[in-house]
Amino acid sequence: GYDPARQVVVLFGGRSGSSTDLSETWEYSAGVWSQMSFVGPGIRSFAGMVYDPIGAELLMFGGLSGATDLNETWVYSGSGWTRRQPTSSPPVRHAAGLVWDPTRQRVLAFGGAAGNPEVYLSDTWAWDGANWAPLSVGAVGPIWIHQAAHDSARNVTVFYGGFSGSS
Repeated sequence: GYDPARQVVVLFGGRSGSSTDLSETWEYSAGVWSQMSFVGPGIRSFAGMVYDPIGAELLMFGGLSGATDLNETWVYSGSGWTRRQPTSSPPVRHAAGLVWDPTRQRVLAFGGAAGNPEVYLSDTWAWDGANWAPLSVGAVGPIWIHQAAHDSARNVTVFYGGFSGSS
């Protein structure tokens, strides 16, 4: 995710070429990648991450730890990771789309996949800085591994690409 306050790109985890999930935090600034030395949330791939301007931190949700789907919520401020303990949270998932919605002043999480065999999800959740709440925003259909962005000119959130099971 991109942190505009600190002007850095932050990467966490991912999957190596040997399909091993990673637990490293990297920052990219001024053309240089630097690995951070503090302990992160644990191994995971396919987690969603987006900047939350109200909390002035990056929010990371879900992912896969090996073959286990997660529904953990973590935040990153540049000095380390902190796990949040919301009283409500989306069900486990990986590869969900996260986006900041300036109209609602919330992070939105949409879709993703969970389980073995995988089930593709079509629910939407909003993060208010302390808890997640489900939103009813119409049927987009189940999708995962998609990108999300807010189009401020039209005041809409746009989801692009992804996989729905057949295309």
